[in-house]
Amino acid sequence: MALSFTHSASFGSFARVFLKSLYDLEGNTDPITAKSLLASTISNQLLQFRMLYLDYLKRNGFVGLNDFLYTFVGSLTKAQAEN
Repeated sequence: MALSFTHSASFGSFARVFLKSLYDLEGNTDPITAKSLLASTISNQLLQFRMLYLDYLKRNGFVGLNDFLYTFVGSLTKAQAEN
């Protein structure tokens, strides 16, 4: 089983708070559901979501995790170089 940085017990609460903050920034007031997420712009920007989430984790003390993933995950490395 792969380690998930959004669904695992240790990271789930961070992901929930982060996702809720993005959802609220879009002006949504309804509860977060699968249907409401599909209707939002969040689901259309998966790589951007990943990058923002990793930055959120870094701001919350997970510096090594952020550095490791940006070094060894090709899509993140490429996206970071483009920004």
